[in-house]
Amino acid sequence: MKYRSIRVRKPSKSKPLYFGSRSFVRSPSKIEVTPKELEFSNMAAHPLDPDIEIYTRDLGGKLELSLVEKKKQQQIWETTVRPGDVRLPGSTPTRADIRDKMPETWRDTLQETLDELESENVKRFKSKLKNMDLPEGYKRIPSGMLEKADSLTVRELLVQYYKMDGAVEVAIQALKGINQNALAEKLEMHTRRIPAGIDSV
Repeated sequence: MKYRSIRVRKPSKSKPLYFGSRSFVRSPSKIEVTPKELEFSNMAAHPLDPDIEIYTRDLGGKLELSLVEKKKQQQIWETTVRPGDVRLPGSTPTRADIRDKMPETWRDTLQETLDELESENVKRFKSKLKNMDLPEGYKRIPSGMLEKADSLTVRELLVQYYKMDGAVEVAIQALKGINQNALAEKLEMHTRRIPAGIDSV
């Protein structure tokens, strides 16, 4: 019997990593992990390296996973995979499944980054946008438009005011300004490996 791998996307609310650090997956469930260890590397140079394959015979109620930094034995990330997260081959695709198969764009990457901010950090991010020093020629987004904006609206405002490449530049600067350096670095790495021309703006 042949088995297919199913990609499950989960938020990456991780603690900061450094290039060359090695980590491994830990779980109270019986799992097989390939590769056994993963080295944190530059995704622009090694775009396929970050994938880990995890096999379990029976998902059951849920599968708890954590990523542990090998040298310090420090947990840097954790998640729970539930049966509803996994869509088996042959099942009816949802709109999210179809969207997930589309080419990834700078706009998508920017949205994923903003979605990873917790509500308090979204407020700090918007506050930073109101007060940060902007590159020459950039017009500040009015405070009233940011006040009640959710992450999707914030993304659209960034693109509207700064175009796509400027939106990413300003977002990275704002993330660093609120000490979300890991997210800023992630956004920067992801956009470096995606052709900007894919986006319509």
